[in-house]
Amino acid sequence: MNTVYAGQIVRRNAAYCAYLSRKIMCFGGSPNDKGYDVTVNYLDISQSDSTDVSNLENKWDIEVVPKGETDIISEPRYDSLYTALPGGALMLMQGGSNELPGKLQKQTVVYDTVNNAWSSLSNYTEPRNGGVRQIFSGTAVYVPSINAVAFYGGKEARVPSDFTYKKADNTAFPNSYTYEASLPNQNRSYFESYVGFYYLTIYRINSNSWDEYSEAIPFNIMPNQLTATYHEPTDTIYYLGGRTYDPVVTHDNVLIPLSWSLTFNMKSLKWDNITLTGAQIPTPRVLHSATLLTGTPNTILLYGGSLSEEDDPVQDYCYTLDIENRVWTAHSLNANSPNIGPRYYHNAVLINDTALFILFGKTTAKDTTNNVAVLDVRNVSAIQFSDHFPLTGEGSTAMATEDNTKENAPAGLSSGAIAGIIVGAVAAVIALIAAILLYKRKKRAEKEQHDTLDVDWDQIEHQFHEVPPTKRESMTSPTSTLVATVTQVPNAVQLEDTNNNNNKNIMSLFHERPISQTGAVKPDGGREDKSQLP
Repeated sequence: MNTVYAGQIVRRNAAYCAYLSRKIMCFGGSPNDKGYDVTVNYLDISQSDSTDVSNLENKWDIEVVPKGETDIISEPRYDSLYTALPGGALMLMQGGSNELPGKLQKQTVVYDTVNNAWSSLSNYTEPRNGGVRQIFSGTAVYVPSINAVAFYGGKEARVPSDFTYKKADNTAFPNSYTYEASLPNQNRSYFESYVGFYYLTIYRINSNSWDEYSEAIPFNIMPNQLTATYHEPTDTIYYLGGRTYDPVVTHDNVLIPLSWSLTFNMKSLKWDNITLTGAQIPTPRVLHSATLLTGTPNTILLYGGSLSEEDDPVQDYCYTLDIENRVWTAHSLNANSPNIGPRYYHNAVLINDTALFILFGKTTAKDTTNNVAVLDVRNVSAIQFSDHFPLTGEGSTAMATEDNTKENAPAGLSSGAIAGIIVGAVAAVIALIAAILLYKRKKRAEKEQHDTLDVDWDQIEHQFHEVPPTKRESMTSPTSTLVATVTQVPNAVQLEDTNNNNNKNIMSLFHERPISQTGAVKPDGGREDKSQLP
C-alpha cells in the first residue's frame, strides 16, 4: 500500500467502514460535519500486542495514491449503501447523495483494498421509473446463499418535481413522494423522493447484473435510514428501525417502532413482519447500527441512533436482540468518557467475533467525534467497554485466526472467483474427510467380522456402568449489563388506510400480511450481462 502516516484522524460522521485486508478500512465521511471526504483511511489493529483503546484515534494511516478508475473519487458521495464483499478485500458502494449539479456517473463502485484500486460496475437502472436511479439512505447486505448483495429502502436523488412512480406491474403509486431539497452552501434547489428500492433488489456479483423481487410491501411502506442484518442460519434479512414517509396524514417521516421487525426470507422469497418483545423496547431511532454477533449467531447488537439528524443521540443506546426468541435486552454500559457512549451516524465493525469497534459518528446534534470505542461481546449477558485491544485474555494470537486466504488472495480476482476458490477448497477438505471415514468404517467392519466368534459379551457388559449426569457449570460472567425495567411502548402514530378510510397506527400497518410472491424480475428488462466483477 502507498500510504502516509496520518496520526490523529479528523472527526467525522457518515464514513463507510469494514474489516478488510486485516485492517479497519474507512472511506470518506463528513469531516467535522462540513463537506465530504474522498480519502481512504485505515487502522491497522494487528501491529501491537496490546493497545490502549483511547489512543487508537491517533494511529490512522491514509491511502494517498489510489489506482484504477480514479475519476470515481472526483464524485464525492455520502449516505451510500455499502457492504463488504466475500474474500475480505473488497468494499462495494451503491448510489448516495452528492453535491454536484447532476447525478453520479459511476454509482455502483468497488474499492479493492489489496491493490488500492477503484472499479465501477453496472448502475442500477429502472426504465419504468426514468432509467438510472441514484438511491441513498437505504440498506445493503451481502447474502452468501445466492452470492449477491440485497438492497432495500432509501430515497432517490435528482428526480423531476411531482414525478409519478410505477410499480413492477406498471400501476402508478397513488401519492406523490417528491420533495424539494437544496445543496449545502449553494443557492440551488433540486428534487428528491422517498421512493428508494421499493422491492428487495439484488446485485448478482458473478454476472454483474440486477434483479428485483417484485412482491409488494403493504401500504406502500417507504423506509429509510434503517438497518439490514443477514442471519445465515435462517437465510433471513432483518430490517430494524428507521422511518417511513406518510403521504396521507402527516406528509412527513414517521419513526418505525422497534417492537416490530420487517424480514425477508431468501428461501421462500417472502416478506414478513414479526413482533419483538422485552422488558424494555428500544426507543425508535435512525442512523443506528445493527450487528450480528457471529460468535453468538442468534444475537443482533443494536447500538446508538437518534430521533433525527438534528437531534442528540438516544440515551438507551445498547440492546441485544435474541433472534430465536424475538426478545430485546437492554444493556447499561459503564462509559468512562462522554464521547464513548451514545452516538449516531457512526460505524460498527466486528473483529474476531469478540470485539465490536464503534467508530466516528456524532455525540450531539452539533459535535462529531474521531473516538474509537471497543465493546467486549464475548458474553452477551455482560457486554462491556474494553480499555485495551486485543481483549484481555486473547493476546496477539487472536489476530491470526483470520483466514490468510483473504490477505493473499490473487490480485485481479473477482469477489465471486475468490468465493469460488474458498468453496472449492472447503468441498475438497470435506471430500477427503469423507473418504477417510469410509475407509476406517470398512476396516472396522472387517475387523469386527473377524473377531465376532472371540467376543465375550457378558464380560464386556460388566466393564461398563451408567454415569449419572453432572450439573453443567454456568458460563455467565459474575458481572452483568442486563437491565430490568418496565415495558416501554412507543407512541402510536396514526396513518390512514386509503382503501377503507379507516385509521391505523403504524404498528398495525406493519402487522398486515403482504400479497403473494410474484418472483424475480430484471428491472432493466434486458438480458443478463455476463461480464465479471473486477
